[in-house]
Amino acid sequence: MSEEIQKCLRLGWISYLNLYPLFYELKQNISGLFSLNYGNPAEINALLREKIVDLAPSSSICLLHDKPIESVPIGVVSKGKVHSVYLGFQKEHKEFKSFLEERAKDLKKRLDLEKKLDIQAQKILSFSKDEKLISFLPSIRLTKASQTSVELTRILLQSLLGDVNAKKMEENSKETGASVELLIGDEALKRREEFLDILDLGEFWDDLTGLPFVFAVWQGNQKLNSSLKKQLIELAFLTQKKMHEDPSFYEKNFVKEMGRPSFQLSLSEYWRSLFYSIDDDSKMGLDLFLELAKKRI
Repeated sequence: MSEEIQKCLRLGWISYLNLYPLFYELKQNISGLFSLNYGNPAEINALLREKIVDLAPSSSICLLHDKPIESVPIGVVSKGKVHSVYLGFQKEHKEFKSFLEERAKDLKKRLDLEKKLDIQAQKILSFSKDEKLISFLPSIRLTKASQTSVELTRILLQSLLGDVNAKKMEENSKETGASVELLIGDEALKRREEFLDILDLGEFWDDLTGLPFVFAVWQGNQKLNSSLKKQLIELAFLTQKKMHEDPSFYEKNFVKEMGRPSFQLSLSEYWRSLFYSIDDDSKMGLDLFLELAKKRI
């Protein structure tokens, strides 16, 4: 591919707060190399799939389903709490949430992540294989804005409750009454106070597996030239370093541009919980997730 084509790279972009620091640095350093197409994660996945964009921070599950030509070790990664991907519970869900947490503790005791990932994936998915219908099962409302978070939720519910109960929760979503809700991104940050309690999926995954969770990976329809790829990787690493050491830099710029957000969590605390570089541990977490998704299907 010529350098000329790469200078007008069509970049898909998710304008969520989790990507603001990286977006700021992209604009400051290489804004002349790309044009932008905006959307939520599911919309960006579709644009990439339809080749309307060349490169995007796309849902990690697309590595399995869409098999992109290019992937870059940059993404959106949590190593513990992610804050912006969670299941929201109301007061009537208290017993159900406690049940989920107890099941997760029991499952964790049976895992040995030193063994092959495919063996661990099978252990996780078969843990509740014969579980009978649970009497206090609520309905669940899954966001349409995400594919990775929806798949992670389905994996966790199937693993902890069994296939029958996991499917029943989705079937019950058409019924009246309060549903457990899966929220992602800025909406999750803004609506946190609506729920009696939440289950942070980044933290839940980390506690269960001891591994980071990779929500998105930069994926493309064409090979990037090596110099641009290197530049993107270095920029992501430097942005990550800066937002962990001094996130107030990005917070001040964001507030100046957009005003102060209307939620309790500080932007600095939020950005310190996120990573852009996909290191070896993150790759292990990603591989386990994809193995689970492959086997669940």
